Amino acid sequence: MNLLAFRQLFRTLTGRYDLVNEDGSDNGANFFINAGQKYLDRAVDIPQTLGRVFKDIIAGQFLVTFQNSRSILEVWCIGDNGTGTFDRLPLRKYPMNELRGVDSKTLEQYYTGMFSDIDQSRPLYYSPALLKLQTDSVGGSGGVGGFMDVMTEGHQSYNGIVFLPPSDREYTIEVLGNFYSLEMSADTDHTYWTDVHPNLLIQATMREVEIMHRNREGVADWTSAVHEGLVGIDMDGVAEGSVDATEMEG
Repeated sequence: MNLLAFRQLFRTLTGRYDLVNEDGSDNGANFFINAGQKYLDRAVDIPQTLGRVFKDIIAGQFLVTFQNSRSILEVWCIGDNGTGTFDRLPLRKYPMNELRGVDSKTLEQYYTGMFSDIDQSRPLYYSPALLKLQTDSVGGSGGVGGFMDVMTEGHQSYNGIVFLPPSDREYTIEVLGNFYSLEMSADTDHTYWTDVHPNLLIQATMREVEIMHRNREGVADWTSAVHEGLVGIDMDGVAEGSVDATEMEG
């Protein structure tokens, strides 16, 4: 079901004709629909919230950015291993303060120099990036360019990872994580929630409406309804995960 059809269904079932125009176009409903969708994404971990991002990198690169990430679970580096053979190797996660500073337990230093001075090689480690560049009241920030792994614009909607050592050639960085469903704006847009569980998305949308109107009782009722539906989805995932793997012999 695309966004236009969903909006029309939402209007019919909830009576919120103030949020959807007579021709089905948006009159405020999209805001609540997308907010409800994010609420569902956060409320349950299911295979449909998992996603992968592939970013091609070049020599000297140490940062990749991407959008809609909720959590980063795994990072892999895909490329030539130096023998002409391509492979896919996992990157080990380090907290940023250790990856770019000193391990408080061992006092061992990791990559404390400027990125341009670090010997390039195949990336081995990663840390979720801290992209926000804090400015003062007049827009100044200062900083040493060779150390900076921030974004001057757009950091509000981006996530990223810093990987080290900086790349010595072209590779592909693969990021596995939980991602928000894409925000819908065009009438033809659709997501897992509009296609498979439109009833839950309508309930979650109404929950967001009630929150905005500060109706505690309404919020509680819609929250209960949504969670009741999500329990069934979550139980399906548990049942699938509990199936024993059978080793094939031959």
